[in-house]
Amino acid sequence: MKKISYNNKMKNRSRTPRMFLVSRDGERIFEFNGVSIPHVCAVLKSNYTKNGKWSGTDYTLGIADDIVAFEYCVPFDGWGTSFDDIREGFTILNPFSDWREMEQVKNDIVTDEFIIRLRETCFKETGCLAKLIAKALENKKIMETL
Repeated sequence: MKKISYNNKMKNRSRTPRMFLVSRDGERIFEFNGVSIPHVCAVLKSNYTKNGKWSGTDYTLGIADDIVAFEYCVPFDGWGTSFDDIREGFTILNPFSDWREMEQVKNDIVTDEFIIRLRETCFKETGCLAKLIAKALENKKIMETL
């Protein structure tokens, strides 16, 4: 089990983070909603801070060794229109000894297919990220016909 920290407080530009727990093979995807998920993560500690629109909770989580925790937040400079743009919004929360290993794990898991599955399992079709993924799919199909 690894310990990680996460907070769901709104970021500047009203960007709201979300956390996803993903198996190393990218097959199992769980959205973290503030409660323990059996065999995936345990909430070890939580501390809610009331502060108007900046309210949120700081979590200390224990996560299973075969799980990678990702925070997703819209990139600071906007949405973009490609899968590469979407990938930029994912940040690994797991501790790694080497940034190259961390980047490799991210690249191995956060593929176009993973992003499409994420849309199907965790996002409403009407949400902003769902619309962005649909646009990225459309652009990918256009590029493939050229």
